[in-house]
Amino acid sequence: MNLSIRLRVIIALNLFALCLTLVIGWIARETAGEIVEERFAKEMVEGVSRFLSRKGFPYSDSMMGYLREIFNAEWVVMENKTANIIASNLEPAQRIEFIKEVAGMDNAGEVSLGDKKYRMDFSDVSILHLNTDKPVSCRLYMLVPYSIFQEARNKATSRVVRVIIIAAVAATILAILFAFTITRPIRKLASEMDRFSEKEPEDTKKLNFADLKGPSEIIRLSKSYHNLMGRLASARAELAQNERLATLGKVLLSVAHELRNPLSGIKMNVRLLKDSIEPSSTDIN
Repeated sequence: MNLSIRLRVIIALNLFALCLTLVIGWIARETAGEIVEERFAKEMVEGVSRFLSRKGFPYSDSMMGYLREIFNAEWVVMENKTANIIASNLEPAQRIEFIKEVAGMDNAGEVSLGDKKYRMDFSDVSILHLNTDKPVSCRLYMLVPYSIFQEARNKATSRVVRVIIIAAVAATILAILFAFTITRPIRKLASEMDRFSEKEPEDTKKLNFADLKGPSEIIRLSKSYHNLMGRLASARAELAQNERLATLGKVLLSVAHELRNPLSGIKMNVRLLKDSIEPSSTDIN
């Protein structure tokens, strides 16, 4: 397929813009998603822990249930030393599973409860023991379903798609302008060569341009070049023929000149002989 340079430039720039936008969009989507996950979970759990401490609200199952309704996340308060859950809105089976999941985890990360995955983060809190009224070191855990972050990523993806469409349109416009800038001199040169080689010579007709591969402008320029070269070859052949005829004419003129001189002398002598013979013959009569 002999695509023109213009079309090749348009396709190349569009593919480049599309790939670049996809890569940048994907990187931005994933990076922004991770940053949002980290800051959202960390800041939220620390803010809730400070709020509960300032207001003196109890860390109870009912409070964890209220927090779940407000923030759409699961909440757990667990003692550090004994790994005993003090309060939570989780079901009993989920509590046992949660204890196994967070055992040995000192940093935020991913936990699974059943078939659901959560982003887990925590904040250290101090709670008064119900029996001794002594402060107990605990952790307030927040479990945010990954489906929430996936929804945010999907929204970001829709925006990336809009950016891709805009980038493709802009790339097409720039590619058209750029392609015209590149191909205009080539087309002009081909047109000028076509003007000088309007009549296609016989030698050029024998060339098989169907086998040529490349941009249509280059093929057209190649045809014009071969046509022009054929015309020049024909002109050189005609000029050589004319030179040979001119040389032959000069030779013939020289030969005629050389023959004319002796013939003129012979002619003159014949006349003299004729003039000398005619009177004597008159006297005899």
